[in-house]
Amino acid sequence: MKINLHSKSVQGFWQILKYLSVCILIVLLCVYFRIQPFSPKGDVIPWESLGNRSSRSASQIDARTNDIKVSIGLNKEKFDVGENVDIVISIRNAIGKDVIIRKPDSMAIMGNEVANIHGLKFLVTSSDTGIILDRGGLMTSVFIEEAFPFPEDFIALHPYGKYTSYFEILNIFPDIVSGNYTIQAIYTNYYFGAAVTNKIKSEFMDYDAWIGTTASNVESFRIVP
Repeated sequence: MKINLHSKSVQGFWQILKYLSVCILIVLLCVYFRIQPFSPKGDVIPWESLGNRSSRSASQIDARTNDIKVSIGLNKEKFDVGENVDIVISIRNAIGKDVIIRKPDSMAIMGNEVANIHGLKFLVTSSDTGIILDRGGLMTSVFIEEAFPFPEDFIALHPYGKYTSYFEILNIFPDIVSGNYTIQAIYTNYYFGAAVTNKIKSEFMDYDAWIGTTASNVESFRIVP
């Protein structure tokens, strides 16, 4: 009986290739699900303990500044007047352990005047005149306070994972005219936890979330008549 060694070799090669393909697919799926954002866990504490936790988080601001990286991107560089300028904002965990952040799309979007605004701010500057666009009614020279966020406003990021959200310039600056512009996002959060209220009592959920202010890259775009 003759044995076709060539045929057996080819069959063995394809079996090994199929096995490697399955292994690679499993690894890729594991990596994919590992970097997906997930719901955070926190400590429920009474409101009277909030002061000590606030001091803890405030003392960590400088050390944790570079724990996250904020970046923005545009769907293209040239737009017609009245066309939506879509912005993608990504917050990436830049360290080797989990980080909890407040979602940028859960924040108030503020005007451009002050640096200590509490929320998400878009700095849109005319490259032609150097003037920073005024969003109008939300311009303010004082710190804006808001109620404590809800638990669903926070998200946890695995190491090097990211959270992405989307915005439209026309919804923020409806009167923008033709010209050349730059845009930068300023992400500011000073809430390290959320208010938890039920029928019996109100408590605070301490996530030890990232707090501070950080700026994104700068992107350029053009609006044509």
